[in-house]
Order: sequence, then C-alpha cells, then structure tokens
Amino acid sequence: MERLLERYDLDRWIYTREVIIRSFVVPHSHPVLTLNTRQLDDDDGLLGTFLHEQFHWFESSRREFAEQAIAEFRRIYPEVPVGGTEGATNERSSYLHLIICTLEFDALAQLLGRDRATRVVCARPYYRWVYRRVTEDEAKIKPVLERHSLSLEHATKAEDC
Repeated sequence: MERLLERYDLDRWIYTREVIIRSFVVPHSHPVLTLNTRQLDDDDGLLGTFLHEQFHWFESSRREFAEQAIAEFRRIYPEVPVGGTEGATNERSSYLHLIICTLEFDALAQLLGRDRATRVVCARPYYRWVYRRVTEDEAKIKPVLERHSLSLEHATKAEDC
C-alpha cells in the first residue's frame, strides 16, 4: 500500500486515513477501511480495491444525493442481480455499487489508462453485472452521477468530506 501511495497521487480521493490490512477478511469501508492481503502481488487490483473503499466514504458523506441517484437507477435498471458473483448483498447495494464502481473505474482510468482499468474491474470475481454496466453503459450512468453531484469531479477534493 505504501508503494502505491508513493507512486500515485491519491490524496484527492482519500477520505479516511485509517486503514487496516488483514488476511482472510472481505474488504470493507466502515467503520474502519479494511483491506485484505490477497492482492499483495496485484498492484492494480489493490489500487482499485483501496479506491473503491475510499469512495464508500465519499458516498456516505452525500447519502441524500446517493439515494436520489439510486432512485434514477431503479428506473433505468428495473431489475438488478442480488448476491452471487453478479450483484451485491441486496438490491439497494447493487444500485449503490453503480455509483461506487463507476468512481473506482474512472479513477483507475485516470491513473492507469482506460484499458488497464477495464482489465482490473472486469477481472473481479464479484459485482460482475455492476462492472459490466459501468464499462458498457457510461452514457446511462455518468449523467445520473453528474446530476446528483456524485461524479469523479465531485469526489475530487470535496470540501464536505
């Protein structure tokens, strides 16, 4: 992680500086951002996971905007997968991850280039439907994030986080 923080300018997307790295845990953002050791030999994957969990902190600071975006996504995608490798743990979380995974992908694309970012997110064994939407339906997803102040531009150096 220290190597990635030295290599990439991530300050603009860091909302919590408290990070725990443990073996055999599912990465999560709250109450303390926690990463696992599975990606120690995969810098691009670890970078994406770190950003993903940081963007949960950004989203939680804009919960009302996120709920408005989720309401729009429900109209665009009336059915979303839940569980398994395709969706998140529940319907709301699958919709929420359209926000988080788009931010993750856009940040990775800025840092690594679009091709590498696509390889990273498409290799994930989870949220597969969400990541396909993120990479294939940008014209549907990005305007929703813009309208609700949840795009990567809003996530960069946000004063209210």
